[in-house]
Amino acid sequence: MRPEAVVHQAGHLLKVIFTSSKSADRIIDSYFRKNRIGQKERAIVGDVVYSAIRQQKRFFAMLKDIKITSIPTYIQLAGAAYAAREDFTPKMLAQLLGVASNTTINNQFTPLSELDLYQQVSLPEWLLEEFVKQWGIDEAHKLGLALNDKPQVDLRVNSRAISRAQAQAVLRDEGVECEFTPYSQDGLRLTSRYALTGLEIFKRGDLEIQEEGSQLISQLLNPYPGNTIIDLCAGGGGKSLHLATIMDDKGQVIATDINAKRLNPLKERQKRAKLKSISILLIRHEGDAKLRRFTGVANGVLVDAPCSGTGTIRRNPEIKWRLTPEQLFVYQQKQGALLDAGARLVKKGGRLVYATCSLLACENQEIVKDFLKHNGGFELLDANREIEGLPHDGPFLTLLPHKTNSDGFFAAAFKRKK
Repeated sequence: MRPEAVVHQAGHLLKVIFTSSKSADRIIDSYFRKNRIGQKERAIVGDVVYSAIRQQKRFFAMLKDIKITSIPTYIQLAGAAYAAREDFTPKMLAQLLGVASNTTINNQFTPLSELDLYQQVSLPEWLLEEFVKQWGIDEAHKLGLALNDKPQVDLRVNSRAISRAQAQAVLRDEGVECEFTPYSQDGLRLTSRYALTGLEIFKRGDLEIQEEGSQLISQLLNPYPGNTIIDLCAGGGGKSLHLATIMDDKGQVIATDINAKRLNPLKERQKRAKLKSISILLIRHEGDAKLRRFTGVANGVLVDAPCSGTGTIRRNPEIKWRLTPEQLFVYQQKQGALLDAGARLVKKGGRLVYATCSLLACENQEIVKDFLKHNGGFELLDANREIEGLPHDGPFLTLLPHKTNSDGFFAAAFKRKK
């Protein structure tokens, strides 16, 4: 595919993504299904699109160096992403975009180190300010750069069916190279991308695609066979499946959510994993009467709360451009309500885990602080110490992409005293 065609298709996709509320991956997948494009060309177009979304601020700075005004913004952005991929000079980018090069165009783009910090890390200024407030300039810089990296693909081994070493050997026989994840004892990390769903090991339920950080959240509930565990915001059920596996499918895991579409895939996933202990419960809200029969009976409750998703920006880079400070307030109200609802279900001596895939203190530490202020019956546990190998940094599980090479996650674990 000629560079001009790549830029045109990537520009079209960028326009749709930036004017839609749908996720970038769904838009791209839909486009490729409707248009006959070879696998190699898909990879190039997809790479340009994601690069353009991730590093939008940097690329706009590049475009200022060649001063184009007559070409649609999305095409310009796609062109800059392609130019960065191919290490083009400013004159080569101008030619790619159909602009005649002239003596006013510099020979080199402005060095990254000379750009403003928000351009270097390609973040909205308000979001960068939040990161700086929490971690200081140096850490915020490292974090911002890490959020522009391509994410790895992690797998969770079904430990009831196969060991991690056995799964690794089977995958290698299929030509799939992977390594052990550093923190999750059930995790494997692919060293390159592969189509896994057609493999027999996946079809028979020995593997699930699940990010390492997500796997660690389940461990914090410390579930045992025979326990009653409630996954209050189960979504597609990845953590419910992991919890049932840890419990050796003995006891019950109640997977609840307010969205039937999100819950539906769990039925097939549970069947594939050969698990019977998961019950699916559709609720209207966190105060639904369906939950009352579980009041004070759960050994563990997981509140994996809806959040800004800032910890998943590597996978979903469009999030950082769509999120607004006003939306954070709405999330906070919901998070507090869900945590209070989850607390009501925990029995004496049981555990409550609050988790988000957010990097922002207003959705994490501040929610925990407010909860403890109004719930004296719970004590905060040292969640960080319960995961072997993690550097100790306070009582919370805090995963940061630039430190743990994972998505960003936060978790707090509580124990009901009375």
